Amino acid sequence: MKQNSCQPQNGVHILFTVYPSNRLEHLATLLFAVLKQERSQVLKPKKVIVESKGLRHWLQMKLAQIEGVSMNLNFQMPSAYIWDLSRNVLGHDAVPMSSPYAEATLCWRIDAILGCKAFQEHPDADKVNRYWRGDAQAESSLKRYQLASKLASLFEQYLLFRPEWIAYWGHEASASSEDRREIGLPVQSEDERWQAHLWQLLAEQILPVDNVHPAMLQAKVLDCIDAKKQLLPEHIYLFGINSLPGPSLDFFHRLASHTHVHLFHLNPCVEYWGDIQSDKAKAKISTGQQWRAWLDSDDDRVNPLLANLGQQGKRFFDALQKTKHFEISAFDPVLTDPIQVIQDDTVLHRVQQDILSLQNRASDNSSNKANGTKQDDSIVISASHSPLREIQALHDYLLHRFNRHPDLTPRDVLVTCPDIEKYAPYVDAVFRRPWHNQNMDDSPRLPCSIADRVSLEEEPLIGAFLDLFSMPDSRFEVSGILDYLRLPAVQQKFGFAPADLDIIEWWLQEACIHWGADVANKTAMASLENATAMYTWQWGLQRLLLGFAQGDSETLIDGRVLLPHVEGQNAVLLGQLIHLLDRLRSHSRQLQSPRSAGGWQQYLKQLKNDLFQPVAEESDASRMIDDVIRQLVDATFLAGYDAEIDYTVIQSYLNHRFAVPDSGNAFMTGQITFCSMVPMRSIPFKIIAVLGLNDGDFPRQDNPVSFDLLKQASLRPGDRSRRADDRYLFLETIVSARQTLYLSYQGKDIQTNEERQPSLVLKELMHYLERGYGWPEHKSYILQQPLQPFSPACFIPPDASFDKQWCRLARPLEERNNRIKLAKMALPEEAVDIETLVRFYDDPLKWFGQNRLNLFLEQAETRIDDAEPFDLDKLVSHRIRTELLKSLMDEASPDEFLARLSLAGRLPDSSVATTEIDAMQTQVDTFYDVLCRAGEIETETVQMTVSGIRLTARIPYQPDKQRVVLYRAAKCKAKDEFRLWLMHLMANIHFANAHSPVTSLGVFFSPYGFDKVTCCTIQNTVDAASVTRPDQAKVDLPVNLNAKAELEKLVNQWLDIGSAEPVLWHSGLARGLTDMPLTKFFTKVTELLDSNVYFRWFFGSGYQPDEANLAELKSIYAPLYCRLQDPKNNKPKNRKQGDRN
Repeated sequence: MKQNSCQPQNGVHILFTVYPSNRLEHLATLLFAVLKQERSQVLKPKKVIVESKGLRHWLQMKLAQIEGVSMNLNFQMPSAYIWDLSRNVLGHDAVPMSSPYAEATLCWRIDAILGCKAFQEHPDADKVNRYWRGDAQAESSLKRYQLASKLASLFEQYLLFRPEWIAYWGHEASASSEDRREIGLPVQSEDERWQAHLWQLLAEQILPVDNVHPAMLQAKVLDCIDAKKQLLPEHIYLFGINSLPGPSLDFFHRLASHTHVHLFHLNPCVEYWGDIQSDKAKAKISTGQQWRAWLDSDDDRVNPLLANLGQQGKRFFDALQKTKHFEISAFDPVLTDPIQVIQDDTVLHRVQQDILSLQNRASDNSSNKANGTKQDDSIVISASHSPLREIQALHDYLLHRFNRHPDLTPRDVLVTCPDIEKYAPYVDAVFRRPWHNQNMDDSPRLPCSIADRVSLEEEPLIGAFLDLFSMPDSRFEVSGILDYLRLPAVQQKFGFAPADLDIIEWWLQEACIHWGADVANKTAMASLENATAMYTWQWGLQRLLLGFAQGDSETLIDGRVLLPHVEGQNAVLLGQLIHLLDRLRSHSRQLQSPRSAGGWQQYLKQLKNDLFQPVAEESDASRMIDDVIRQLVDATFLAGYDAEIDYTVIQSYLNHRFAVPDSGNAFMTGQITFCSMVPMRSIPFKIIAVLGLNDGDFPRQDNPVSFDLLKQASLRPGDRSRRADDRYLFLETIVSARQTLYLSYQGKDIQTNEERQPSLVLKELMHYLERGYGWPEHKSYILQQPLQPFSPACFIPPDASFDKQWCRLARPLEERNNRIKLAKMALPEEAVDIETLVRFYDDPLKWFGQNRLNLFLEQAETRIDDAEPFDLDKLVSHRIRTELLKSLMDEASPDEFLARLSLAGRLPDSSVATTEIDAMQTQVDTFYDVLCRAGEIETETVQMTVSGIRLTARIPYQPDKQRVVLYRAAKCKAKDEFRLWLMHLMANIHFANAHSPVTSLGVFFSPYGFDKVTCCTIQNTVDAASVTRPDQAKVDLPVNLNAKAELEKLVNQWLDIGSAEPVLWHSGLARGLTDMPLTKFFTKVTELLDSNVYFRWFFGSGYQPDEANLAELKSIYAPLYCRLQDPKNNKPKNRKQGDRN
């Protein structure tokens, strides 16, 4: 330790002691030693000034570790400490408990001034008035409040960093232009003029408390301190401070004339480094005539990491050097023989020693340059494709570290990143929270806690509460209401169970509820004069409720289609849903009424109680909501703000309050700590990992407002900038890591795999390691992580991944054979309808999977759309065509059916529906004319025994023509042709005689559109010579049809083979086989079945059909397609490969 003497200043001894150290542990030891020496009352707590809650927590844990217990210590931020000190010195009557110039209070004070006539009529305020005053009152008040929020933050910065500006504005009338130049105020600035006037109005405001601000109090304390020095504490402790505003440092320094001030300062370098310059600064001086002086300088011997990253700390270091103080240092010893020690020490410790001793090992002229390459695992640089892969790679790395170092615990690891919200979901997916138990059969998951979360993102209850403020402008989309129903607090309040959501979703789908609370809401949101209630919540829920009262069938009453879907006890569930919607609609109206802050407090509590009943897991979120509401009332009271506030302003206030990270929660709780990179929290850990070191993401950028006078003025010691803070934070991270520094960035684009650059600060460290420690310049030391976690490269020892599931996927896939063979199906005892055969031959793989294996691969998802229908979907169109045809054949009117569809919400609520239905009526009329020309049709029920089963069918038949006439008001598909074929075979067995066989006619819409009708016939004879060609699979067909043999063959194929194993007998593959070359069959299988989930499951995506498949298909379908003819030319019906199914 080193102690420097300090001479008296103006006859007054300065009791200002600075304790610099490169290690926070040393500073803590010094602090505890000094605290023990203080003579004070035993029960009186000692106050320590710190800059962050995280540092406070670490200091308490450190004291408990050293002394066995941590107690009787109070921690405060510097600004809070100065305020409390001012109250003690000046008196509680002169200084209120809370500052009326705190940002939360100042915002409302400024809002009141911006809205007052005196400010609006001032000539200097014209610019700012034009910004916020708009046409709509709500829009104007919101803009004014948002502007006031920005100004409140800005004035708070002025009070901290430029109190002389505040003093100048207070005495501007008597001040000179020379005074303005001396304090650095921008000259001839329009922004400065209206801000000065605004500040003067703030100073004149009459408040419920004394109108005093921190800069004023500091001046008053210093003016009267000689007479009231007995009111000062005996000791003032500032711990872990690496930056203070210049006025604050000067305040503590002047207090040191009367009391002992102890400043424990984290200083990365033991040498004087106040005059070193960054590369950027040196580049500036290289211009003009000074370039030779720069070339001749010896700055290359200065450590570049400290010079480039330490500018923020250097300014504070400079400010400290200008003060009169004692210094008691506690630095690590500087190694005297670095070349020898480098062979035994880690690279991380050597880099820290380089910074500590101010030496530049990367310099070409360095005498301490390492011989050869010094590379180990103390500094690890990893590159990934995405944030998720960064987290996964880190998890595997940490597991290996824990295996190799048994003394390492999760509390020894800190993981930081520029924005924790971007990583939090992935952390929860890879790591585990303390309350999640580790299943021994699962892959190991390390415990963690996540600090600095934004409560708006972390707590669903808070997000749902804030979403309520969008209700006045909400369309009440069905998906948004369902999201509310999934919230535990809403379920608890209204009595919903999680299983009830499936029932409710089905109701909403059947009731065609899409958006709109009621007709009034729909009219307002759609800007329509004559909007109907269709698709709204009120319309749909009334139909469900009345349908429950009416009966168990769909009923049309008074222009409403009543739905019978609510039965028994489910009526209670419907009532709960209606209750929720009624409350949402009611509060949607109530929210629009302006209220005072006290009125909003009462209403917001009522709003929360009416819609939420938090469960145990949501109690913290509920408390946060109550606290923020209370803080609104406290802030407006201090501001003397009694005007009514619009709901948009309250919404903006709440969004801002809940978007502030909670820096004190979940930090250092005994697990691996994840947090954002926060200044003033450089706490030592054995392992420190930094994620997200991407170019453009870190250092983070400042986004100052255009009227920020600090950005227009010159920089001073103690001034802060986001970018400089981040650079210094990275330097402190290097210094704070005790064993390992793990640095990660996204080095490859996840879509294109193109290289992405790391952050500039990481590049500077990499350059130093390459130049000073021989790390290869081609960057082979970077651990490039594979794109996917199941890549085989992730499981190569010695650093293989621990994830069992990804490992299973990484192994070479074994030859999968899902072509399961079973015993053939037993003969059904009941009659089998031919539709069973139609479904089998339409998709034999699906039938086999579902009926023999109970395998259902389709994902049946309930799809609820927020948008009402604007055109007819295919299913509704098919129903309409079918009903139109039925009404023509029955000589009935389709009006009731169409009215039901319209009143049920199945049709667009516009003239589009009428236009499309008229077009369909024309199409069906044409279709009906074709049927009429075919003659009268009767439906015969036919039943017969085939291969031991009773086969039944309802066959549309014309006895006089001995003809089957199958029709369907839809496009012709392969299964329609196969259905006609089965009916043809059964009819020939049942109706035909030796002299007059039965023929068949199929009437459908054309596969190419509904504007044409296509007819196909099946004859009983065929020219066998035309069946085969040299490039086709051959099959022998008899000239005359043996219907019974063909039907038995189809039934036997189904029973003996199709029910026992997966086969490729899809009827869609058979269309066009009569003239399709064998080589094109393979392409057709791929095109037709590639999207078939059952084909992929049984055969795999790489399956190639062979000639045996084609021969089987030909033997089944050739008898059909060689007899299926177009009646216009009496030729076999051939379709090209591109025909639709």
